[in-house]
Amino acid sequence: RSACPAHEGKDANLAFILGKNRRVVFTCHSHHCSYEEIMTALGVEKTKEQPQQKTKAAFGKTVHPTFERAVNAAGFGAGQQRKPDVIYHYENTDGNENFCIIRWNTEHDKITRPISKVEDGYIVGSCNNEQYPIYRLPEIINYLKSCEKTARLYICEGEKATNAAVSVGLPATTSAFGSNNATKTDWSILDKITTENNLKLEIVIFPDNDQSGQDYADSLVGLFTKFKSSPMVKIVSFTDFSYITGIEHFPESGDFYDFLELLDSKSNDDILKMTDTMVESSLPETEIVDDRIEWESFPVDLLPESIGRLCAEAAKAKNIEPIYVAINAIAAVASVIGSAYKVMLKRDWKEPAILWTCLVCESGSGKTPGLDSAVEPLRLLQKQADDSFDNQYNNYETENKTYELEYEEWKRHRKNNSVDPPQKPESPKMETFLADDATLEAIAEILETNPFGILLLKDELAGWFNSFDCYRSNGGAKDLPSWLSIHGGRPFRINRKTGKKIIRSDNPAVSLCGGIQPNVLFRIVKGNEDFFDSGLTARILFAMPPDKPSHWTEVETSDEAIAKYETIFRTLWQWRRDESKPTPENPLLVQLSPDAKEQFVRFYNSNTDERSELTGDMKASWAKFTSYAARLALIFHVVQRIEDGGAMHLLQGDAMQRAIRLISWFKRESVRILEFLRQTKCNIDFETNIILEVIEKNGGTITARELQHHRKKYRVKGGVKLATAVLDDLVQNGKLRVTSTQSGNGKSLTCYSLI
Repeated sequence: RSACPAHEGKDANLAFILGKNRRVVFTCHSHHCSYEEIMTALGVEKTKEQPQQKTKAAFGKTVHPTFERAVNAAGFGAGQQRKPDVIYHYENTDGNENFCIIRWNTEHDKITRPISKVEDGYIVGSCNNEQYPIYRLPEIINYLKSCEKTARLYICEGEKATNAAVSVGLPATTSAFGSNNATKTDWSILDKITTENNLKLEIVIFPDNDQSGQDYADSLVGLFTKFKSSPMVKIVSFTDFSYITGIEHFPESGDFYDFLELLDSKSNDDILKMTDTMVESSLPETEIVDDRIEWESFPVDLLPESIGRLCAEAAKAKNIEPIYVAINAIAAVASVIGSAYKVMLKRDWKEPAILWTCLVCESGSGKTPGLDSAVEPLRLLQKQADDSFDNQYNNYETENKTYELEYEEWKRHRKNNSVDPPQKPESPKMETFLADDATLEAIAEILETNPFGILLLKDELAGWFNSFDCYRSNGGAKDLPSWLSIHGGRPFRINRKTGKKIIRSDNPAVSLCGGIQPNVLFRIVKGNEDFFDSGLTARILFAMPPDKPSHWTEVETSDEAIAKYETIFRTLWQWRRDESKPTPENPLLVQLSPDAKEQFVRFYNSNTDERSELTGDMKASWAKFTSYAARLALIFHVVQRIEDGGAMHLLQGDAMQRAIRLISWFKRESVRILEFLRQTKCNIDFETNIILEVIEKNGGTITARELQHHRKKYRVKGGVKLATAVLDDLVQNGKLRVTSTQSGNGKSLTCYSLI
């Protein structure tokens, strides 16, 4: 063997042998260079009698008439003059062979070559014209079709490991051509069959114990998360379960075959039990929100034209889902309607235009651009108000200095002067539309001079949640009940022990909008069950759109859409200055038309029937949807009357119908998000149980570094800090206690023990 001179190869990919009649036979196994190309490169002239050329397939590879001849050619090219040790057959769905992998086991490694069936025979290599079938495809299809509701499929890296798994009774498969070629295999057949047979598929991946094995598993997870059937995918690493298998040192690059070799004394039943325990103890790699409910785009068409158009165009211009704009826009409009309008459902049931909305999404997903488009009119009004206040305050300071001089003059002559003292000028009041200070003190102070209401704008709502009980450590009253009153537009009153001032507001109108990251939301509600128990979370309209890449677009939001949207805010702001318009002290009570009343009653009864079948957090959310239907209808009604100039006192059926349909969308989102929180809690509880089991197997105590050794997920950069945080959290939850501090390698290591 030598390097091929025809393509200037560097590897020994040119095989040659002295054949019959003393002729030298050449074969290039890399670029399949022709006899003439090799001879020309060597500077050898052609002989008159040309060598017989073998048939070439359409893709330039030699076609051998029989499978045996192809195997011999592959062996010759691989330097193996013996039959292969094993042949792995890959078949199509009809059971006919697609190609096979032949393998020779060497002293320290293995040599494999593919052989593919073509029209006129066999070639050494692959056809490369389509994706390859999975290994044992007919058997896998039959297995899946035999399952009724659920199926568990195992994937190993390589045919040898797969056959080992099959030998103990596991339905297993793999892909061909090594760990770097997972994407060249047609895995979609699994999605197709599970969907057709309505199966819930669990896929378990056993990667080799090396980096390429982990990369192979990660690439498979990426493929399976795109399945319509939403399978649960788990990666099971043998090194994580030494406390189950008893294998303290699993070999580098070891796989399922090595696993069986190390457990040679165990029975198949024992091995299957171990395997099942490892699978059950592994967390899913795929994030499951609710596989029964997929994301449904926000129905922009239900919004009044001026709001809906802005949301649709801004979303297209920023390449984001419309919900990123819409959920903030309805809260912004609600805030500027404020306490001047209420919808009267009954004499003793009136709902204000107060909305609390929250976008649940990852950082960088488009939350802030959507928020900016929605609240820009309020920011313009706020800037105008700030500029006006600055001018008024400058005038006030001038007038106040004049007053002080006049007052001093009056005091000097007051005994001989019957003239009344000069009047002190009144300090200007700051007009506020937007607030970001979430403390009740700040809110009450703003409302004192802004009775129409405000929008509490929190780009990150975590700060708002955390502000509720900031005085608890001082023994003061909790803020949560006051916030519940604010949501209902009812008076609140708090007397802080740290001061004499009473915090109060008789007619609060505070709408709220902002965003929060999914995991942050979970930690907050997990850490304070009062948020669920009190109904706080039920008072928030949540939305959790999927994260998608936002690519550049030349699309812009039209000036007309922006102008129409801003008109809503300008008009309502001007009405605040019109003495003939409703005020917080004398709000307009909007009545329901007969059609609107009929629709609301029907919705109320239907929603009540649904709620009776629910429990827990979802039941609480359903209770607030009736109020929100009325509030949304009021907001739609006011905006539509601004658009068409119609009568404001009577809410028509169209506005109520749109609001009820939009509530149906928010109900769907509520189920998705509550399921996400439940699933996240289950995953964390599951991880907690695994850690506690690891500690028990470790003798009842553990350090963060020992946990890092036992759990592969902590064997990353910063893994000791991560493991320490998890163990500290278990101490806080009463699962563990800190018993002692050990010194290891000059470092102090905290020891955690089971309680």
